[in-house]
Amino acid sequence: MSTHLHIDRIVLHGIALGPGQRQQFHAALERQLGELLAQQPLAPRSNTQERVAAAPVRLGPATPSDDGARAVAHSLLGCLRP
Repeated sequence: MSTHLHIDRIVLHGIALGPGQRQQFHAALERQLGELLAQQPLAPRSNTQERVAAAPVRLGPATPSDDGARAVAHSLLGCLRP
């Protein structure tokens, strides 16, 4: 079984990321989601979700990319699990 997860956009309010930081965050988020899904795959679903609203995550301007990505990944998967 495989899971296809497509994320079109993530909105981070109050965090200004430069171009290099956006790429770092994107890579860290992909890595974190991959690790979490490898540990606990999502249950099969017969439908797709057009949009999800994850629980808010508080990040500070100095939050490292890996830490922020881990928090966002947990929040995203939390709203996708039954």
